[in-house]
Amino acid sequence: MQKILSMPNEISTQEEIYALLESSSSIEVIRTLKQLRQEKLNFTMISFLVGMSWFHPEAMIRRRVKYLLFKEASEDFVHFLKGKWRYLPKPSITKVWELMEYLSTHPRIDITLLRRWAYRTYFQHKKLSLEKQKLHYLSSELGAFKHLKELNLSYNHLLTLPPELGKLKKLESLSLAHNQLAILPDQIKKLKKLRKLDLTANQGMNNVPREISQLQNLTTLILNQNKFQDLPLSICGLERLEELNLAYNQLSTLPEECTSLIKLKKLNLSHNKFVTLPLKVLCKLENLSTLSIAGNELSDLPIALKQAPRLRKIHLQNIPSLATKKQRLQEKFAPVKLIF
Repeated sequence: MQKILSMPNEISTQEEIYALLESSSSIEVIRTLKQLRQEKLNFTMISFLVGMSWFHPEAMIRRRVKYLLFKEASEDFVHFLKGKWRYLPKPSITKVWELMEYLSTHPRIDITLLRRWAYRTYFQHKKLSLEKQKLHYLSSELGAFKHLKELNLSYNHLLTLPPELGKLKKLESLSLAHNQLAILPDQIKKLKKLRKLDLTANQGMNNVPREISQLQNLTTLILNQNKFQDLPLSICGLERLEELNLAYNQLSTLPEECTSLIKLKKLNLSHNKFVTLPLKVLCKLENLSTLSIAGNELSDLPIALKQAPRLRKIHLQNIPSLATKKQRLQEKFAPVKLIF
């Protein structure tokens, strides 16, 4: 066993030891720890044992691991861990990230092996919610969560996102609502499986990177409560988009390139600055079924809007000039349902 533990390149053999230490059998784990006490441990094995000393569910085994580490680890490494050596029964993921960031500063620590213990319960889930955690930044450790399909980061204080976000290749739903993001990182283009992106109420956001057009599986994009004065042309390249929410912005028109949104079913333009409707766009959206234009400064609802072939519902709340014409408009637009 001396040879096995002193040569870090023999990963397959060490993997067998890791498997024994992760066994559900306490007897098997203790037997392996006893054997390790007779050997000189390399730093790869020490890294694995540090994670085990924090996150193993049994107190007796944690104590044995710590004894082994104190015996085998160098004095400077023990000093490095001072104040960090404690049991973390159910730590928040942000607390774990804080510890991992600290440990990654050690030149010889194998952070991958620590993650094997630190995130073992989280890796069983495809969803991660960090809603209302008062986060001002997002740890680069996020990149280790490559299994995630849903990530909720809403209601925080995020100003930027780490490039490691692009490592979440399986992500299908991402909520960044109610933060302080002004722009998205270019790495957003790497989230090829993303289907839903929520950017509601990010202070100062008035643009998106052109790379967003590479999200060809995106079906829902929510940009309401921001400061868009013009719709970025990159959004018009999202040919599978089915729902686009642009409510509570400062839009007064739409670019003609929006006609390429051939699968768009729901479009929310409520509470913007439209005085007239962009009919050249709306009438050519062949799958548009629901249009929300509530809270705009419209004086009329042009009958030409009925040329949109699948339009079935129009939201018109908070438009006083149209409310007075309610009955006439309903007769005119039947069978399209007008909601005042």
